[in-house]
Amino acid sequence: MPASIRIRLGFVLACGLFLAECGGGTTSQSVVATTIALNSGSGQTGVVGTALTNPISVKVTGNGGAPASGTVVTFNIIAGGGSLLPASATSNAQGIAGVSWTLGPTAGVNNNSVTASVGGLTGSPVTFIATATAPVSQFNITLNFVHHGTAAEDAAFAAAVVRWQQLIVGDLPDVTVNIPAGTCFPAQPVVTNQLVDDLLIFVDLIPIDGVGQILGQASPCFVRVGSHLTIVGFMQFDTADLPGLSANGTLNEVILHEMGHVLGFGTIWNLFGLLDTTSTSIPFFSGSSARAQFQALGGAVYLGTPVPVEDSGGVGTAHSHWRERNMHTELMTGFISGPGNPLSTITLGQFQDMGYAVSLAGADPYSGITAMSTRSGPVVQLTNDIAHGTLYVVDVNGRVVATMKR
Repeated sequence: MPASIRIRLGFVLACGLFLAECGGGTTSQSVVATTIALNSGSGQTGVVGTALTNPISVKVTGNGGAPASGTVVTFNIIAGGGSLLPASATSNAQGIAGVSWTLGPTAGVNNNSVTASVGGLTGSPVTFIATATAPVSQFNITLNFVHHGTAAEDAAFAAAVVRWQQLIVGDLPDVTVNIPAGTCFPAQPVVTNQLVDDLLIFVDLIPIDGVGQILGQASPCFVRVGSHLTIVGFMQFDTADLPGLSANGTLNEVILHEMGHVLGFGTIWNLFGLLDTTSTSIPFFSGSSARAQFQALGGAVYLGTPVPVEDSGGVGTAHSHWRERNMHTELMTGFISGPGNPLSTITLGQFQDMGYAVSLAGADPYSGITAMSTRSGPVVQLTNDIAHGTLYVVDVNGRVVATMKR
């Protein structure tokens, strides 16, 4: 055999034995997975109910630390709730497998945890932790007390402001308002060149009609042009009823309920075309977000069209609350059934349908949807708790561009 042929043959044999040292190789030997270890993503901080900025990932390796591809890694939520997308992942050519992690609904330091595991591998399971923080709200509510109550009563209004600011989190355009005295209600003071960011509520605690009649009334008064979201509203409470509400433990919830009406619950649904009173025998709220939350919380037991709206209770109760017979303990029915009435994601979904940015993760746990229910505990009927009058639509400069009846 000529020398030149013998040299070339030796080169080919060498490349066959030592492929990694020869250019142009197209095959590789698979690595058997032996070890799993944390790669990235643990120790992050994120807002409750939202996905972390970076995925969480592990690295799967074999002998000598070589990356092992094709290994299926299973991820599981251990604490905090939330979700993973996907629930399992396959390691890539670098041995990396990762998923997206959405945190649960409760704020806390290192209160969310996930494991990643592969049976039989050293280091399995790998644990990830994350801290969930409350959403930073850009929504501001300012109270203007026309007549104060006791220190405890005033504090209950302040607590309601804090709660709603936790749930409605998106900023709205500021508006400078000029409001003549008595425009929204008789005792309303004059307002001159006041910048409203994002909502101004007048609070008037006065004698109305004695114990056990109208507890109070609330309504928007000025709304933004275009979005129709409230700029200025008011809440009036009968001072004769406040001690009783405090004594039976429902004062805070009644105030929270009435502030919901100022924000627009049941008071301006007609501006958004979200209330249907003609299609069925029972009126219903037609917004898609509220309906999705209703179904997610057990709405399948209700055989009508969701979300059912109250059809009884008279003017000021009917057509402006969730239906008591089907939603019972939810805060925004027309009755407060003792302390412990949750403000659910259904109500927050309703505000989302109106155009507010909300934090669904901040809602109270709720599972009270029924086909039909009976009331239990001390019942406070919120009779005629929505005030009716003129609604003013204003532009960003505070100019009234339209009026309508509310």
